[in-house]
Amino acid sequence: YIDVKLKENFKTIKELSNILFDSDSININGVSIDSSRIEAWLCSDKPKEILKYKTASVIHGDLTIENIIVNNNLEEGWFIIDPNVGNLFESPILDYAKLMQSLHFGYESLNRTITYQIDEGDIFVSLHRTSQYASLLEKYESWLVDNFGVDFLKEVRLHEIIHYMRLVPYKFRKDENIGIAFAACMLILVDEFLKEYGEC
Repeated sequence: YIDVKLKENFKTIKELSNILFDSDSININGVSIDSSRIEAWLCSDKPKEILKYKTASVIHGDLTIENIIVNNNLEEGWFIIDPNVGNLFESPILDYAKLMQSLHFGYESLNRTITYQIDEGDIFVSLHRTSQYASLLEKYESWLVDNFGVDFLKEVRLHEIIHYMRLVPYKFRKDENIGIAFAACMLILVDEFLKEYGEC
């Protein structure tokens, strides 16, 4: 799972987005990101050491916000659509990470409107997360910690990174500019993770 979804996809992303890896660091949205540190961490076995929650079960596989439909006429008040099976690693933590992917950067908005600009070597990516998403993310992270603990949240955040690694090569196949913008988001995610948790 780590070798295929994380390491192999990262190698592909690096080949496709040379602009992000021309030097050892890059500025994205005004933040200096040490891309050489990110590469060293992603290509090491340290991400494997984080994986503790390995329970397998039937999962949705693509539990993003837009796949949750609210319908007040139903007894539950909601239902989910568009499952995606065959994730190589079928664990409930993947569904928690897909929700994190939705809420963290506002994936649904990114998917429709993401762009990037380069100004004197700095990259600026359009992140349009709404205040509602920001509020939901805060409540969601608190809920995860309250119910499963801080290590579980850390692992959810790692799986969010893995989801982006899987996603970025697909975005490049659709459009190179969109691929680069999503690759920049992936670098922001890994940078945030390493700054918060260290290299584990």
